Amino acid sequence: MNLMLTAQVADTDTFYREGYLAVKHEFAEWCDVSRCVFAKIDDQNIVELFFDIDPPKLKAWLSKPSIQEMFKTHKIVPARYTFRPLEMG
Repeated sequence: MNLMLTAQVADTDTFYREGYLAVKHEFAEWCDVSRCVFAKIDDQNIVELFFDIDPPKLKAWLSKPSIQEMFKTHKIVPARYTFRPLEMG
C-alpha cells in the first residue's frame, strides 16, 4: 500500500524539524523510508508520501504514545489517501 497524507500543522517549518525529521528513522519500521517525500505547501499545510507500507505496522507505530504526543504538540490534523499505480490499457 502507498499513502499520500495531507495535513494541517501549527507551523510547517517547526513540524519538519522537530516532528518529521525527529521520527523519520522510525519510518523504516512500516514503510520504504528511502522513498518518503515531505513537501511544504504553506506555513500550516504539508503533503507527505509513503511507499510500500505495512498497514498493521503503521497502525502500531501511530498508536505509540510518543507519536500521539508529537501529533498533539504540532496540532496535526491529517487527511489520508491511498493510491495505486495508474494502469494503462
